[in-house]
Formats: sequence, structure tokens, C-alpha cells
Amino acid sequence: MHLPTARLASLLLLALTVSACQQTALAPSASLPAQSPAPAPNKPAATPSDLAGLDANGLDALLGRPTVIRREADAMIWQYHARGCVLDLFLYANAPDKTQRLVHVEARSDDDASPLETGACLAELSDPSRHLTANAD
Repeated sequence: MHLPTARLASLLLLALTVSACQQTALAPSASLPAQSPAPAPNKPAATPSDLAGLDANGLDALLGRPTVIRREADAMIWQYHARGCVLDLFLYANAPDKTQRLVHVEARSDDDASPLETGACLAELSDPSRHLTANAD
């Protein structure tokens, strides 16, 4: 008994479809895309003591790239902008190895430049949407 080619092809396609459904049901991880992990919670805010003596790589790892990087003589000033505050980090060359390290931090209001508590500004910086990309001067 010979089945017409079109009918045979239809039966084979139906068998493959049913087979694929059964395989998916038995091994969902093999055929379903992996679910993306839940978003990581914001990392805890850095404290002023966490910053003391860090070099540029350490600051970048802790706070991310600054909004502005300014170089002056033997100093480098990193500036971060967060909601309501601006954080200025002053790095100077360390005498023994010439590595620029953080020696001073200032926090100020972004509207009137009045001094702010550094810890509060650092807490604002823990928000991932806190600042723009870095621009080197």
C-alpha cells in the first residue's frame, strides 16, 4: 500500500511536531530559553572611610566612572553628580610610588553649592542611574 507523497509528508511532519512537544515536556531546560536572573539589589552605599587612600582603579570599582575628570598640575579631581548633590574627590600623587590616591572629599548641593554631609551624597551615588558618563578634560 503506497501513500501519496503529500500525505506521507504531512504524516511525517505531524509525527515530528508531536515528538518535539513530548521532548519539550520531558526536558524543558533543553528547549526553553534560560530565564534571566533577578536584578541584583543596589550595592550598599560606600562610606567616606571606604574611600580613604584609594587610587583611581579602586574608586572606579567602588563608585563607577565619574561624571567629570579634571586634571590640574599634580592633582586629579573626580566629580560625581547625584540627585541633589555633587561629590568632588581629590587625588594627589603619593610620594613613594607616584600613584594618585584620594586625599580629600567634598560634597555640596547641586543648586547652591552649600556644603553637604559626604555620607548622604555617597548614598545617593549608590543609585545606578545617578550620573552621566565620564568626560576627561
